[in-house]
Amino acid sequence: HLKGHEDEFDALVFGCGDAVPKFGENAGKPYNQDMLAVIKAFGDKGKTMIGHCAAAMMFDSVGIATGKEVAVHPLAKPAIQHAKASDEKSEIDGNFYTAQTENTIWTMMPEVIATLKK
Repeated sequence: HLKGHEDEFDALVFGCGDAVPKFGENAGKPYNQDMLAVIKAFGDKGKTMIGHCAAAMMFDSVGIATGKEVAVHPLAKPAIQHAKASDEKSEIDGNFYTAQTENTIWTMMPEVIATLKK
């Protein structure tokens, strides 16, 4: 229920898990279209965008990560169209904080915490 409430939050965290296969099966469903609209609205407002695994793919798919260096799960890397997918454990580029997997989130956590404390 975040749609329309983007101004009430400073950041969006996208935890992937096994979300992408299920998303692919249900991409056209209203709740997934709302999720994409919320991701785009947060990004368009310059909010802090944090995520791992395929989060960068979701950020890229709605057009908010164009030109940004992002870390993404190796299997999702080919899906990146507008951002720059790296092979690093994590990437911080402007307001985007991305990690390849849940096992590499720790490499960016000091910067994420410092940003969220501001």
